[in-house]
Amino acid sequence: MEAQTISEMYDAEVAYQDHLLGELLDQLNRPAIRDHSLVIIVADHGEMLGEHQFMGHGFGVYKELIHVPLFIRLPGQQEGWRVKTPVSTTRLFHTILDAAGVEEVKAENGISAEIHANSLLTEFTASAEHLPDQKHAVISEAYAPQDAVKMMERSEPELIEPLHIRPTHRAVYADAHKLYAIEAIADQLLNFDDSPLATDPLTVDQQQVMDQFKAQLEHFVAKSIEGLPEGWTPPTTDLSNPMIERRLQELGYM
Repeated sequence: MEAQTISEMYDAEVAYQDHLLGELLDQLNRPAIRDHSLVIIVADHGEMLGEHQFMGHGFGVYKELIHVPLFIRLPGQQEGWRVKTPVSTTRLFHTILDAAGVEEVKAENGISAEIHANSLLTEFTASAEHLPDQKHAVISEAYAPQDAVKMMERSEPELIEPLHIRPTHRAVYADAHKLYAIEAIADQLLNFDDSPLATDPLTVDQQQVMDQFKAQLEHFVAKSIEGLPEGWTPPTTDLSNPMIERRLQELGYM
């Protein structure tokens, strides 16, 4: 009964947000705005309502959390279509700059010099026949939420190890497959919807996919570590502060 109530409350929240979004789009659909604006609507994360034994959005990179809505409307676009292949929301930064006509922004790390190559505008055209390819690895990463870990240490410490709360979770996915990697614990090749593969052991083709995903993930992690300041550690919240604890409760994190 409690799970049903939470699910219905979440559905109601989504319905209300959909109503407000409709009002916003009505304003953006006026010709003077529509023909001269790029509209991007994206969610920052999904939500788990009991799936994988979790509630909320702080743990893991399961499909319920990372498969989020992404809508892009080009200036003056009249026809729409749905893209089924996954793309990374990290490419939105380059997409916006590309749409604004920015060809290059100088930066010490060289990331912004790849604007056009990483922009989704290079793949989304006015024709539904031009869909994104898989030249860009789609990678998701979730660090252990230290605040939630501290709360679980106080209330339900027996769940920390079985649910792999402390390690970093990462995923690489494309087409029909997804590699789910829990740091220093396990790597598993799954179907894109997180369901287990029908074959055990892996076929030769599936093993090749897994090896390719692992190589992409190792490269991603190595590049990420290079960019971290020396001695960096994830930030944490002082849960001994009653005001902070009350605010986290109001936001649904406790």
